[in-house]
Amino acid sequence: MVAHVLEGFYAVVPSYGLAIIAFTLAVYLLLSPLTIHQVRSMTAMQSLQPELKKLQKKHKGDREKLNAETMALYQEHGVNPAQGCVPMLVQLPIVFVMYRVIRGLTATDGAGGFSPRYVDHGSDLFHALHDSGGRMVSWGMDLSTSVLAPHGTVLQSLPFFALAGAVVATSFWYQHLARERAAARAPDRPPQPQWMKAMPLFTLAFVLVVPAGVTLYYLASNMVRVGQQYALDRFV
Repeated sequence: MVAHVLEGFYAVVPSYGLAIIAFTLAVYLLLSPLTIHQVRSMTAMQSLQPELKKLQKKHKGDREKLNAETMALYQEHGVNPAQGCVPMLVQLPIVFVMYRVIRGLTATDGAGGFSPRYVDHGSDLFHALHDSGGRMVSWGMDLSTSVLAPHGTVLQSLPFFALAGAVVATSFWYQHLARERAAARAPDRPPQPQWMKAMPLFTLAFVLVVPAGVTLYYLASNMVRVGQQYALDRFV
């Protein structure tokens, strides 16, 4: 299905990079109700922090009673702590599928010939891939190759490393905005663990080895999430 959506976007905008960005925007548009619901749920949870602290003090040493009272408080206010993970859990399979699709679109057969999968052989995307020998070139980058793959000269490698660097930078940016929002709504909330602050660096290890098309999807996702943070701060 992802390949067919990319195929449709490519028919409108004949650019591999723009087709991936358009796909990213479509995914986040579909997920926006979940995101808004998640933010409202997290805001409600943060507003309950004083009540939760009272329960922790009241039932100190009685874990079973504390858990029961906490769940009753959540139910009373219509809060589900697990909802905060839903958008992220939905995103993970999409990243994996995007990886499989890009590898499939540029696959070769046993004889080394070009043999794309998942796409209609009569589509504009198929013909473009066929004519290029399976290379997905956009903005000077073959999006089917990873950052660490050989790219010839240092100059030819620069766009790939710039793309990976942009992913890390926007990951830190989004994390900073999310942390500021949480602190503003719950000043007495415990500080974020140090290992969480290093998560964008773990992201770097990932985007260095996957096809650059996946890295581009990741970058577009980060930019949309940053935009969502600004919009949610203003309207939600």
